[in-house]
Amino acid sequence: MARTINNLKNIMGNEVLKYPPEINASKYPFMNIKINERQGASDEGFVTDIYTYIPIGIFNNDGVSYNNLERGLIGSGIEALSQQGVSLTQEDIMAAAGEFTSQASAYIGMDISGGYSAGVAKAGIALNPSAVTTFESTEIRQFDINLKFITNSNDESKVVAKIINRIREFMYPEQIGTFSLQYPATFEIKFYSPGSSLPNPFMPIYMPAYCTGLQTTYNPSHASFHPDGAPVEVDCQLSFRESEQLTREKLNILMEENGVEISGAENERGTTELSVEQQETLDKLKEQGRTTGTGVTNA
Repeated sequence: MARTINNLKNIMGNEVLKYPPEINASKYPFMNIKINERQGASDEGFVTDIYTYIPIGIFNNDGVSYNNLERGLIGSGIEALSQQGVSLTQEDIMAAAGEFTSQASAYIGMDISGGYSAGVAKAGIALNPSAVTTFESTEIRQFDINLKFITNSNDESKVVAKIINRIREFMYPEQIGTFSLQYPATFEIKFYSPGSSLPNPFMPIYMPAYCTGLQTTYNPSHASFHPDGAPVEVDCQLSFRESEQLTREKLNILMEENGVEISGAENERGTTELSVEQQETLDKLKEQGRTTGTGVTNA
């Protein structure tokens, strides 16, 4: 049954789960998985804190997407004409004419080159595409965490089962209407050194993330069970996808919160200089009162 606004106060709270139960934060490194169950706002709802050991093979993948932009004949020609002392060779004219006739033939659906393009190709001349690298976007990071639980008692197996069930429960959305779903909980993963209240600055720093995958393998090494039927060994593979893209500003805030020293580089927002022609055009637009809604801002 979907939870309603009227009973939100009754379900808000928190629980703490530890594996192994006797984990001592003052003696050993540990990991905290905080599950923030969402109720309206992303930081309002039931909270589950899972404390466990730091597994081997912690993975972190940062990526930025770039693409190629071919400026082609027009872009290359404008750049060449804007430079002093640039002279065109016979080969330049042949390559440009061959490109023009090829594009015109493709546009009208018939060959108007009269074999000219073939002659250019036979001469071994091609148009320089003048490609440049263009920034596309930052990639939303994804990462996996693999946990191995080997329990020594019925009580430990119950804690492990509860940890897995909590992750499974909150990775799914909640139905809050006939056609609507509430976003799943967000997961915050942090690593700590023994006796420290601040995250370990040498370990990866993750944004709040959604759990996109949970794979559990029961008794992967041998078929052993506790008297109550609980498996002795459970492998748990968790997959996460951060909730939003990173920018340098967001990353710096996270790094400072985690005690990581940042470069202190100046924020360059609004410092791009305009050319004389661009400034004159901007001044004319301002005079005409046409800057509203154009995305132009004062530096």
